[in-house]
Amino acid sequence: MASKKRKLAEENRVFNDAWTDLYFFINCNGKPLCLICQKTLTIQKEYNVKRHYDSEHKAKFACVVGESRKNKINALKSSVKNQQNLFKVQVQSNESNIRASLRVAEILTKSGRPFTDSELIKQCALVMAEEVWPDLKKKFENISLSARTCTRRTEDLGDNLCQQLREKAQQFEWFSLATDESNDVTDTAQLLIFVRGIDKNFNVYEELLHLCSLKGTTTGEDLFCNLEQALVSMQLPWEKLVSVTTDGGRNMSGQNKGLVGRIKSKLAEIGCAIPLFFHCIIHQETLCSKVVSWKEVMDIVVSTVNYIRKNGLTHRQFQQFLSDTEANHRDVVYYSEVRWLSRGAVLKRFFDLRKEINTFMNEKGKSIPELTDTQWLIDLGFLTDVTHELNTLNVRLQEHIDEKKLDHFPNCKEAVEEAGINFHWKIDKMKDILIQLQSQFSDRFGDFEKVSSKLKVFANPFSCDIEEVPSNLQMNMIDLQSNDVLKSTFYELKDLVKFYGSLPSDFDELKKFAQQFITIFGSTYLCEQTFSIVNYRKNKCASRLTDEHLRAILRIATTNMTANIQEIASQIQPQTSH
Repeated sequence: MASKKRKLAEENRVFNDAWTDLYFFINCNGKPLCLICQKTLTIQKEYNVKRHYDSEHKAKFACVVGESRKNKINALKSSVKNQQNLFKVQVQSNESNIRASLRVAEILTKSGRPFTDSELIKQCALVMAEEVWPDLKKKFENISLSARTCTRRTEDLGDNLCQQLREKAQQFEWFSLATDESNDVTDTAQLLIFVRGIDKNFNVYEELLHLCSLKGTTTGEDLFCNLEQALVSMQLPWEKLVSVTTDGGRNMSGQNKGLVGRIKSKLAEIGCAIPLFFHCIIHQETLCSKVVSWKEVMDIVVSTVNYIRKNGLTHRQFQQFLSDTEANHRDVVYYSEVRWLSRGAVLKRFFDLRKEINTFMNEKGKSIPELTDTQWLIDLGFLTDVTHELNTLNVRLQEHIDEKKLDHFPNCKEAVEEAGINFHWKIDKMKDILIQLQSQFSDRFGDFEKVSSKLKVFANPFSCDIEEVPSNLQMNMIDLQSNDVLKSTFYELKDLVKFYGSLPSDFDELKKFAQQFITIFGSTYLCEQTFSIVNYRKNKCASRLTDEHLRAILRIATTNMTANIQEIASQIQPQTSH
């Protein structure tokens, strides 16, 4: 059989133009096409062409000769061409419909809308076409926008983006990971893994590497196995891994059985350099903020806010009361233990409205003694200031406390001035809290302290001391600092990626060093942001959303790439809308 195929290929058969007049055949994409019945023969051989004509059409067309035969052939050619053009137009129309449905699915996904909204969009499009351009209504009707179609289009978009990332990942010189784990509404543990990679041309890609749905346990071993599979699927080698940023949970940051510990043991096993590990800076601030929880203050604030807002009537009455008294704010803010940054906003709003809240609660017969307690109000003011400064990471707090200055504690100062007392008796307590905070920051931010000297070199290579630079970079650094043109370029660009990318090949060691630091994640903020999308899309009303669909949704919603809609449309089988 194989020899027969080789023989056919070696014969190098070509179409003979004489077959058109003799047998009513034309050449169509390298194969003989009968003009009469439009049948295509697989083998381009005169014996096959003649046999088809003799057995199927000779009896009817043998009498057609001379000028009549030529006219008949031309008419048949024109008919075939028209049919081919019609088919081509239909194919183009079908592809246009598919591209339209893909773009609608992409917009819906990025907007956080459910698949079923595509049907509503089609209804709106039909109404607009009917009113503005009735002749186009039929074209809109042919676009398939059912919920099922929108679901498939979302899958296609996600697959295309995943393939693009896989291709780009092959070009990464270095990459880093950020990972976090949280439960969705169905109590399925979702492990998010983001990758930031850089190629030799200093193009940086920051994308969702994978969403791993964990149905069973979530031990460090489980997390590691899923992360390793994600790297394998994208063909990312361990030796190019620069750093891993985690949320700091035991199953993540555990040095023995946690994800961090398993990565270390894996790289030691295969003889690769151990990457850097960072505890997300946001989670570090969360842990530090627990030092200043001051339960006696927060309990009163939270219970009061909950009383005001939990009942619709009470809440509306409070809002009207604030409007009537022309207060600076129109409402209080809810507090969330999970979203710790809300603490500063809650306390600030509560402090600003403390007098109005006191009056309102008294009118409701729910008096709060603490709102007239001088010491408690000072504590409230101090906690409000500290949480605000924590949010902005102000490191000068303790210095100002030592100097007995309240410039950075305006709310505490206001409470003290209202009370008309000497606040020095509070100094020791305030200092104790700030000392605890200082200790927490020293411990929690130690990850970044370990590489602080290298970070300084990366941030400004012209201001660092050559002796403090790693030995493999010193020659590059000497050449760089003595080059006035490059120094001028550095300060003009004000973009580290562009600057290091513009360096000539003479600075290969420095460019390699910069590439590694460019990939580092300072936090798992992308994961936190993406979990918000998870909670929004997979809620109580859409809890049956599959892991595959959720993965596609997140990839589309978070990507910086553009899906190749033309390529996707050309690969999809057209479907008539119903």
